Amino acid sequence: MTKIPQQFSRSKSVITGKENLVDVWELPKLPFTEFFGGYKSNFPTVNQYLLLCPETGVFQLSNIVDSSFLYNSEDYNFRTLTTSKIKSELKFFLSSTSLLRHLSRDIRILEIGGNNTVMAEMLSGHYDKYAICDPILEESANGNIEFWNGQIEDNIERARDFQPRIIILRHVLEHLKYPVEVLSSIINALGKNVVFFVEVPNFRLTQIRQRLDAVFHQHVNYFDELSIEALVGVLGGEILSMESNLEGSNGGSLVFSFTNFKESRMMGSHIATGGNLRGASSLDRFRTCLELFHKQVELLKQSIDAWGGSVVGFGAGLMLPTLNYHLGGALENLLAIYDDDLLKKGSGYSNLSTRISHASELHDDVQNLIVITSMENQRKIRSRLEEFPKSSIIGFQIN
Repeated sequence: MTKIPQQFSRSKSVITGKENLVDVWELPKLPFTEFFGGYKSNFPTVNQYLLLCPETGVFQLSNIVDSSFLYNSEDYNFRTLTTSKIKSELKFFLSSTSLLRHLSRDIRILEIGGNNTVMAEMLSGHYDKYAICDPILEESANGNIEFWNGQIEDNIERARDFQPRIIILRHVLEHLKYPVEVLSSIINALGKNVVFFVEVPNFRLTQIRQRLDAVFHQHVNYFDELSIEALVGVLGGEILSMESNLEGSNGGSLVFSFTNFKESRMMGSHIATGGNLRGASSLDRFRTCLELFHKQVELLKQSIDAWGGSVVGFGAGLMLPTLNYHLGGALENLLAIYDDDLLKKGSGYSNLSTRISHASELHDDVQNLIVITSMENQRKIRSRLEEFPKSSIIGFQIN
């Protein structure tokens, strides 16, 4: 039997540290995502709660699952791959933040949470040295690029000695148990004149684009524009740029840069004005979007249940276990899930019994109902499924 992972409960806001969180969504026995492999009927689930900080508008999970379970190299299957989508996101990141304008041949860059050299290669020729810090990396060096193993919290002294002027954090803050403390430790170690370039999922877009399946155990914090302003304010920083990428992950991402050089500010001294009004507007929006999400889920579930022919899925998405969870297990009855990725052929999910087949095996038939099962790639999949004109296609109406 797979052991239930250890958990840590948070009761304080990740931005203010106050115990004034509001419980907005209960998710009992929420399954884990991003675990491919042999199906285990007893694969663990964890009760989860989504909480809201009324002062800053940040959403956060109550129960934090032990990272040694979530990110073990044997089961965890998310990696930053060099796909066309990822390259497009990186180009947007560089363009939106004007990162290249901040570089020079004598500058040092520290990328936190990177697990390959794609960004370093894109910036090649614009820096002196480049370090990448991530738990899955092995200690090594390749020319002027260093690879640091471990969490940044365990490499603060190393960062102090390295003295980077540029810090890159793409899709890191949403994973951190204590983001303010981690950023504060970096700022304290490096002093002034450090510029941070950051990307997180934009939870405002996640909600309005009906991607609430992307509330999952690995992402413990959910930011939007207002909560990022509050976060940077607590750090005593100044936002230099902020822009949403509608093609980013989880419904869209928020790309921003900030610096801590302002002498007039002290860490912890400032939160942008708005107070509980920010939390109230965030809560109203969430409730409206959650109601619409539930309606779409129910419509999709009824359509699957009522279909008289063959029901299959297309797209072996990472979030499929949570989508199936919200659909009340409707995807467990699919004949197969088809995907264009040959590496996924014959595999499956640790906590979902439906197997993955290659798209070349899918035959067009009037009796087919093809369910779009990768919420992250709905538009691309809809275009791909035009090659199956006889089959009926169904998915969420907003994407």
